[in-house]
Amino acid sequence: HGVSAGGVGLMGPKDGSAFYANFSYRRDDSLVFAEVPELETPPGTIMNWEISQAFKATQVNTEDYPRFFQLYPLSWKKVVPRADGLLDISRHAQRTEGGPDVVIARTTIASDKKQTIKLSFGYSDEIGLFFNGRKVFHGKSYYQGRDPSFLGIVGLHDTAYLELHKGLNEVYLVVTEGFGGWGIQFRADIEIAEPAKAYSRLTKAWETPAELRIPESVLYDPERGILYVSSYSRARAADANTGFISKLSLEGEIIERDWVTGLDGPCGMGLHGGKLYVAECTGHLVEIDPNAGEVLNRYRAPDSRFLNDLAIDAEGNIYISDTSPPLGYTSVIYRFRDGEFEVWASGDEISRANGLFIHDGKLIVGNSGDCMLKAIDLRTRNISTVTCLAKDVIDGIRVDNEGNYIVSLWRGQAFLISPQGDVVEVLNTLDQRGFNLADFEFVKETNMLIVPTFYGNKVVAYRLDRE
Repeated sequence: HGVSAGGVGLMGPKDGSAFYANFSYRRDDSLVFAEVPELETPPGTIMNWEISQAFKATQVNTEDYPRFFQLYPLSWKKVVPRADGLLDISRHAQRTEGGPDVVIARTTIASDKKQTIKLSFGYSDEIGLFFNGRKVFHGKSYYQGRDPSFLGIVGLHDTAYLELHKGLNEVYLVVTEGFGGWGIQFRADIEIAEPAKAYSRLTKAWETPAELRIPESVLYDPERGILYVSSYSRARAADANTGFISKLSLEGEIIERDWVTGLDGPCGMGLHGGKLYVAECTGHLVEIDPNAGEVLNRYRAPDSRFLNDLAIDAEGNIYISDTSPPLGYTSVIYRFRDGEFEVWASGDEISRANGLFIHDGKLIVGNSGDCMLKAIDLRTRNISTVTCLAKDVIDGIRVDNEGNYIVSLWRGQAFLISPQGDVVEVLNTLDQRGFNLADFEFVKETNMLIVPTFYGNKVVAYRLDRE
């Protein structure tokens, strides 16, 4: 509308004297303004990010990918950039007093094949770019600190070529604000597809009371029709004699919480020859009589650092992952037979191995160090890759009634993975603090996924429905 006012006093331009002018106004509805055009999102623009809270730059190591338990406590927020892909971090992260500050940003790129892509990006003011846990770029774009013609505006000024694996690939950023603007913008030379999801495949069936103590693993005993649950009892799993195993019914009733006690960080379990075997993270394989609930033997794995999961083949050979600390050590997979341990698999392709499962003549391995689900031929020991699962702890592994792998990431995601490596997310608890997806069980007779929630102190069951 056109508007003017009357009787307004104005100061003279030179002598400071005032004069008055009379104005009139009228209403005019004839003015029509054009619609503001919507920004179009260019193909390949990355539009889905998670960012952390802000930290002092001195608190963050920008050179190395962080260990898992440095990442887990962070408060993550899902954010969407504007249509052209520019993410203004200042709108989402509260600055600390007296910068510079750092936030962590990450996203997942799904790929249906192995391929190399060109990733163009811009940032302000400093960035460290990690791809599937490996650092691939570091740069600074401080105002007047890069090039005289550069005005400190985020734009697609830098490039990295990334070799995507089939499956889910992680882009992880350490973004530092030193002066002025704070933002990122990323665009690939391919269309970025959303990771496939099918949450309707799982229906919650039951959950136990939160009476367990950091439940880590679940195992089904088909002979007795019950579930065994191993619990650390304390967050420090290696605390001596505090861990225990519980017995649950298939309907979620806690039959006996403290069935076998006095264990040291009990993790993965398996049954063979009428015995229950349990891996203690402190370095022992424990043999238990499931009828009496008594420990029969405790075998020491030499040079082990963190025994984690186990799987038993048809001949009674027991394969045990030694996950080891994430820095400074090479993890291995032991084979135990005739009362003796041997290093069965090691080297560059075995990195922070965690979840294990035997299927179709192969040992399926959750290789958390390089984000890969791998398969090792039990006869030849040849190693192949099933799929990539981004940077996380690959914990539980089973196979459903249709031949798909079921795999969990400890932080709170579960996937169905075809034998060809196609990944579909079926469960996500990332927004539920204290609801982790540890070493689960799948009961084929009832199509039930039985999940130990670790810090949630309970077990939750889901029915897996056919597609």
